[in-house]
Amino acid sequence: MNNEVISWLLEDKEPSIRYRTLTEFLGYSSDNKEVIVAKGKIEHCKNVERIFLKRNEEGLFPHKPEYYGNWTTFNYLTILAELGLSGDDERIIPIIDWILTPGEEKQEYFVQKELGYAYLLDENNLGSCRQVSFLSTLVRLGYLEDPRVKE
Repeated sequence: MNNEVISWLLEDKEPSIRYRTLTEFLGYSSDNKEVIVAKGKIEHCKNVERIFLKRNEEGLFPHKPEYYGNWTTFNYLTILAELGLSGDDERIIPIIDWILTPGEEKQEYFVQKELGYAYLLDENNLGSCRQVSFLSTLVRLGYLEDPRVKE
């Protein structure tokens, strides 16, 4: 690849792009000093901060049953994971806990107009493409070993 392109991807403007370029494209290890610095800047970058500003008073992202896709907590978490944020971020932990803790009061949150229970993670609702995507997000955020994910 062209050195100009690599230099552009490694600019400090967007730490997520720099981090992913270093780790996924150039193959730097997670203990490399440049990787550590780039990863450390992600949690406070403007894109991450802008996403977290969208949370409601309960600390969740806006969701209405008629929305499909772009406005759900799941998609915001996916974006945050893709940007390189870790699941140990104090802003993510309560959201993941809320999602992975069962409760009847949450049913309306997980229902999508005309789609039924598109996001419920249980044995009666396997196979949803969104479920697979969300499980992938949980793994990317570092929740692979969480017993609630393995259930």
